[in-house]
Amino acid sequence: MLMPRSSQEEKGDGAVSSIISRLMAKGGSLLTADDLQRLRRLEVAAAEIEELVAEHKSLAVALRPHTSSLDTLKPTLSQAEDVLDDVVERQRRIVDLPADTNPFFEPSWAGKKLHTVLSTVFHAGHAHSAAPELKNLAKKVHKVQGFIEEADKHFTTSFPPDLKSAPPKVIGRDAECRKIVAALHLVDGNEDEDDGRPYSVLGIHGAAGSGKTTLAQCAYARAQAADEDRSGSFDISMWVHVGRRFTQHKIFHDMLEAATGRPPSSALVDRDSDDTVALLQDELRGKRILLVLDDVHSNGNDTDLKQILSPLDVVGAGSKVLVTARSVDALLVLGADISSCLAIRDLDDDVFARLFMHYALADDGVDERDRGILEFIGAGIAAKLKSSPLAAELVGTELRARPQIDVWKNFRDTISAA
Repeated sequence: MLMPRSSQEEKGDGAVSSIISRLMAKGGSLLTADDLQRLRRLEVAAAEIEELVAEHKSLAVALRPHTSSLDTLKPTLSQAEDVLDDVVERQRRIVDLPADTNPFFEPSWAGKKLHTVLSTVFHAGHAHSAAPELKNLAKKVHKVQGFIEEADKHFTTSFPPDLKSAPPKVIGRDAECRKIVAALHLVDGNEDEDDGRPYSVLGIHGAAGSGKTTLAQCAYARAQAADEDRSGSFDISMWVHVGRRFTQHKIFHDMLEAATGRPPSSALVDRDSDDTVALLQDELRGKRILLVLDDVHSNGNDTDLKQILSPLDVVGAGSKVLVTARSVDALLVLGADISSCLAIRDLDDDVFARLFMHYALADDGVDERDRGILEFIGAGIAAKLKSSPLAAELVGTELRARPQIDVWKNFRDTISAA
């Protein structure tokens, strides 16, 4: 029987991204790596939309299809959280069983994720008296996995970026991208000689939805491509999403996965961070590395934030860390010099309109007469999107599937009336 929640305080923050964050925290030892990866993708996408609407409330109407999708997801994810709460409570009761009836006492299961134990019992017909209870848990975990898969179908996001594909299309930011790439490849041997660090930190900061991540992806991809033609190329490149709610252990785990190209063993997930750091430093020792930390937040208690770069003490000279953040404060906490922090600027109106039309109108399949009218209407829509590249992408992609003049007019007029 599910335990009732008597108040919103017991549930915590009702934002979809917060529910997802709680699911990951509660399900770390219950869910598979694929489940957690899906949740991480969902958290990134949901947080981007929530923060954009919170910062620009007038965009709520324009982004209604996406905020409605979040509203649709909320009961599904809340139900998954309720089931997971029940599983955690039942797990606690099983762990408290006497050793002679407790399936968790076996040394061979030590360090294994609970979902592995559940699978073992469920499929092998384990003889312990707790086996029926474990089978019940397995069914409930499977139910949560179904909720996660259903939710994942609603959103896609470039997390982590596809490094094998061409660099993302960047309109109006080419000069900034070239500047960042040049700084990433700059090796002068004394970048941080005052504090002895073998790496330097560069940063991009700006409002939610301003294009920081896209610009970082562009620089990251171009830096990889340039490595073939330059001396001083990077031995290891890593992309890690940080987010508002993070733990050191999660960041170290993600760094290790990015450095090795494979998920760490399931046993390592639940072990002490020191074990992960030791393995990570073995991979990084003496190598020139590029690390991107995307979506970093400074919340006033920055002790944990300062520590996430501690494993880099062993990297080779000339290593680089590129950070994206909403505030310059987060960049400074991580050791960036103010001169190495790029404030992302608003695009000029005509450039922003061109960016919007890149997403909103296909190159072919539209009548030329209609194209001219749609471009005129599109300029009016773009003017309402607060120069937000993320809003341009979300709204433009939505309209691209419906290139009808009446649809675009109605959309423009709806935003105007908001």
